[in-house]
Amino acid sequence: MKIIRGQNMGTADGAEYRRLRGLVSRAFTPRRVEALRPGIQRIVDDLLEQLAVTPAGEVADLKAAFAVPLPMGVICELFGVPDEQQALLHALCNAVFDTTSRPEEVAATEEGLYRFMAELAESKVAEPGDDLTSLLVEHRTNGTITLDELVDTLILVLAAGHQTTINFFTNSLLALLTHPDQLELVARR
Repeated sequence: MKIIRGQNMGTADGAEYRRLRGLVSRAFTPRRVEALRPGIQRIVDDLLEQLAVTPAGEVADLKAAFAVPLPMGVICELFGVPDEQQALLHALCNAVFDTTSRPEEVAATEEGLYRFMAELAESKVAEPGDDLTSLLVEHRTNGTITLDELVDTLILVLAAGHQTTINFFTNSLLALLTHPDQLELVARR
């Protein structure tokens, strides 16, 4: 599986790990994270507005309506993915985590995800932004990272940030709903 065999800090050791981690860590400085806040707030507000129109008494699927699109929206913001390409990235990410896929579907998904990230990186050469992809492209231009390492690093961040956030949110919500005393403490804040 290309995602696991990739050339990124998740598969590197020692100096190689430190080099790759150092390239990514610049995207997570307090200043850069704070700069993401307005975009993330917009994503959360939009998702909450969509949930608010759920008719009274009707069940809302918080996983589908909030927990799944939130991390993808944040990752798209972090990567600088244009709005018109976000649905494709979301579909590719969902396919990566689909445990019912046949081997040929897995290979096609991996190839599609790699191609998507490579094309995103190429677009940032012409139009850089204040995002992780542009930062990594800058390092590629000066020779400190290869295209494979750049793409594999984006895929690692996507995989690490997407599914873990979904699971954290849904498990936290379940814990709060099954422990009303804790839910009350949270609601008071």
